[in-house]
Amino acid sequence: MTPEWIADSGQPHVEVPTAIFPELTVGLPAARVYGALAREADPETGVVVCSLRKLAEDIGMSRSQVVAGRRKLREAGWITVMHEEPGGPVLYRMHTAPQREESVP
Repeated sequence: MTPEWIADSGQPHVEVPTAIFPELTVGLPAARVYGALAREADPETGVVVCSLRKLAEDIGMSRSQVVAGRRKLREAGWITVMHEEPGGPVLYRMHTAPQREESVP
C-alpha cells in the first residue's frame, strides 16, 4: 500500500498513517521526516529520492535530528533505505504500515 494523495482546496497533501503516532512511538521529529518523505514519494511506488540536507531544509530541522528521526523510522519499519552513498541522495521506500527490512545497508 502506498501513500494516498488527496486534493483539498487545490492543495495536495498526503495522509500520514495514524499508527505512526501511538504514544509517540517514533516521536514527532521522526513523524516530520516521514511526512516530508511522503510528500516527495512517487504515489504509485512509494519510492522517493532525497538527500539528508534537503530533508533538513524542508522541515526546518538539523541534519542530526533528521538522521535520528530516520533511524527511528527504519527501526520501526516505516521506511526502507534502498540505496545510500555518503553525501549523496538517498533512495527510500515508504510504507503505510510497518515492514521488516530484509537487510539494512
